[in-house]
Amino acid sequence: MDTQVLVALDVPTADDARRIVEDLHAAGLSFGVKIGMELATATGHSLVQEIAKEGIYVFDDQKRVDIPNTLKKAAKVQAGFGANMMNCMCAAGPKGISAFADACKKDDVTSIGVTVLTTKTDEECQAEFGRTALGQVNFYARWAQEHGLNGVVCSPLEIETVKNNYDLLTVTPGIRPSWSVPNDQKRVTTPAEAVRRGADWLVIGRPITSHEYGPPADNLKSVLDEIASVG
Repeated sequence: MDTQVLVALDVPTADDARRIVEDLHAAGLSFGVKIGMELATATGHSLVQEIAKEGIYVFDDQKRVDIPNTLKKAAKVQAGFGANMMNCMCAAGPKGISAFADACKKDDVTSIGVTVLTTKTDEECQAEFGRTALGQVNFYARWAQEHGLNGVVCSPLEIETVKNNYDLLTVTPGIRPSWSVPNDQKRVTTPAEAVRRGADWLVIGRPITSHEYGPPADNLKSVLDEIASVG
């Protein structure tokens, strides 16, 4: 598949999110959205349902982790709001991953496993997992494939390892255009570099939605132009 952009609606209110979506939609640009825990908590998932009904691709990013039965039941409820993609933490383990993947499959939702958050450094990963970030992503990606997930969330630095070893989609945060700042992200690349590495979905928030770089529609167009420039 060609690389697609998911605009991270990491804003506190539904009205903030609606303004961003309306601006991007009015500009006729190609995009999906990611709705994370902050916004889903504020809106009770009604915004997921609202945006999905508009025909916009929705990644419902709740990073669920629990016992297998709870993961399965929660995923069933979550899928009812109409999201196209949902995720769980690979740290839920093989049984949890399998339960989540099965529930998503029944509702025709793309299931994704979160590997190592892009805010973590190699030093932090060594302390927590006894592996580098790359080693831990590889470990979790194997679980993801063996237990039925469609893909994983990983930083752009791990895309090639995932693609070379597994048949998985890669959903990639930690994307920072050259004209933006990293913020709290640690393992990052530009959109063009992530595409060259084989990313399927780029998750980009503040570089698009923050007005410090310009209007969101202009920022997204710059990203899309950069992606299109990759031959």
